Amino acid sequence: MPRLVCQVEKGVEKQVPIESLKKDDVISVRGGEKIPVDGICLSDTGRVHETIYNGNLDPTEIAKGHHLRSGSTVASDIPCLMITVLKSYHESYSAEMDRMIFDIENKRAH
Repeated sequence: MPRLVCQVEKGVEKQVPIESLKKDDVISVRGGEKIPVDGICLSDTGRVHETIYNGNLDPTEIAKGHHLRSGSTVASDIPCLMITVLKSYHESYSAEMDRMIFDIENKRAH
């Protein structure tokens, strides 16, 4: 995941640490970038690769209101997606998956 994300506040974009995001913040994710947190699409249309969740290599068509999971990637031909943050990074789906993998690996090591 990126350590910095593009937060949009009152129409102004600024780079902020991923850990500072909170529910209802708005972020902009450019084509080819991973979606850092779970959120809701604010853009009218777009496409994202959700291969890590559904195994499909083709991008998924999305529209305003679509639920987006962290770890998905915005299709490279999409300039950017505007997203409302649903959960902080530490509460996101991909962070939860990281914790589960870490726990499994730790159990194997002991």
